[in-house]
Amino acid sequence: MTDKTKYLIIGIGKFAQGFLDKLREEGIKESNIFLVDESEETINKLAQEKYSNLIVQKINDISFLEDKVPMNEIDILLIGSADFQFSTEIAYSLSKNKYNIKKIYAKADNEMHRRILENFGIDKEYIVVPEFEIGKKIALKSFFDKGTDIMDFNGEYAIISLVVKNEELRGLSVQEISDVWSDKIHEERNWTIISIADNENNIFVATSKEKIFIEYKITLFCSKKDRRKLYNFFTKNKK
Repeated sequence: MTDKTKYLIIGIGKFAQGFLDKLREEGIKESNIFLVDESEETINKLAQEKYSNLIVQKINDISFLEDKVPMNEIDILLIGSADFQFSTEIAYSLSKNKYNIKKIYAKADNEMHRRILENFGIDKEYIVVPEFEIGKKIALKSFFDKGTDIMDFNGEYAIISLVVKNEELRGLSVQEISDVWSDKIHEERNWTIISIADNENNIFVATSKEKIFIEYKITLFCSKKDRRKLYNFFTKNKK
């Protein structure tokens, strides 16, 4: 993302509004954002928020915007509505036009909808199925106690933050804890402690000599397959 990156958002609902709010939070200039919606009321509200590239139009073909939006300058496009007909028509028309759009994001109502959008050329990594994704996150969180945060990345890695409760680790350094892992788990260590938060919530980088105590919150970078094993190791959970 650069200062010159241009965005086009078609269909302004809660999903698109969240996307838009984050762009503003990250300092993206309003002049680099083009917004399209069929509701004049929605566009008027955006005008009050100082957005300038506003278009009131109901479209089912992306080419309808060519006289209003510099399509060959758009880098990122968001199809903001999960309405099946609307999103698939836009995706289909995008597949028939040769623009230089680097990323196209879309929202799907279900897995079949996602597959159709993917068939029209939208990368599956850029298609969000909200209820499906929420279901996966809740299932993942069900393996851990309250206070544990997990973030999965595409591929095999994850970040997990947890509260240390294993008394056997009290007062040990990061290096010593690594040694205990090797002795007790008998596996290669595929994780790294990134940061440590003490009982007063002071956060510091985890050096090899840094000591960890009970109720400290640590953040680790690890392989997905080790998440639960790490959780059990640091919390002495028998599950």
